[in-house]
Amino acid sequence: MAHGLESFLKNALPPIGCVVEDAGGPCGMAWAYCSCNIGLAFVEGLVMRPGMKLSESAEAGRLLLDGIAAAVKPLGYNVLLAYALKGCARIMRKWGWQEADERAKLGMVKII
Repeated sequence: MAHGLESFLKNALPPIGCVVEDAGGPCGMAWAYCSCNIGLAFVEGLVMRPGMKLSESAEAGRLLLDGIAAAVKPLGYNVLLAYALKGCARIMRKWGWQEADERAKLGMVKII
């Protein structure tokens, strides 16, 4: 691992996260960034194990989002915000999520 990358990775993710496993081990992970005690949490870093079927990924995603909701609600966060690709957003609508912003966005990062 590159010098300093390990400490970066430990500090890069929010402290609240969820992991979904199946018989093959971890199949998805997501984290929540809870914004300054204002009741709004951002779902971040949702990743799935490569090679899963769409139905498997969708179910793992639903479980991850439900897990994040269950983790942050007792802390006073009652709104979740997630940025999703169009295909993912179509599935999320079936689970009760609503479109909050129709503009296309790019994820950007700069390591300083």
